[in-house]
Amino acid sequence: MTETLELRWFFKGVIKTEILQYFRDNQIAFIEENPRTDWYLLSDKLSGIKLRGTSLEFKRLTDTVKNYSIVPPITGNIERWTKLSLALQQNDDTALIERGSLPDWIAVEKTRSLAKYKISVDGIIVPVTIEERPAEACALEICSIKVFHQVWWTICFEASGTKGSLQKNMEITLKQLLKQNNLPFLKAENSFGYPQFLINLTFP
Repeated sequence: MTETLELRWFFKGVIKTEILQYFRDNQIAFIEENPRTDWYLLSDKLSGIKLRGTSLEFKRLTDTVKNYSIVPPITGNIERWTKLSLALQQNDDTALIERGSLPDWIAVEKTRSLAKYKISVDGIIVPVTIEERPAEACALEICSIKVFHQVWWTICFEASGTKGSLQKNMEITLKQLLKQNNLPFLKAENSFGYPQFLINLTFP
């Protein structure tokens, strides 16, 4: 099992071009992924089960730092997740899920832009490829999603590393990537993980 820290916001609609331009102006080089569909088994806001291809991921929320102040007036809720991933063989059950034949599983169509950084010993973030696995790192994701025929987009920072360094890795990355007060709409009321997001849509 691994632990990560996530800071994520969700917004309805198509992502605005000025948001992407903000990150380009800060010289962030994104890797554009091919569109894909992940399948989520709805349980509760404290846990999540996701099928991505033949990888099954289990997540459990263990702690939350609420109303974290990043760069005023930006605020968010930092969540600590414990994760376990299992590699599956393609079988009848996964095929049923991917055809939408099992109603408890929710399809989320995603088009993701990713940037990943390692944290140097002197506290500087250094761009790395998505395939690299540095000991101390933080990733930035901007993702357009479609679920229940609705269009949304989400932005997320995810810190990885040793248990005692996760908060530091998150804070270092946020301070170096969110230097300007150009994203005031990033507020704690829109900040939560995918389990809470899907529950909000399913039980409004």
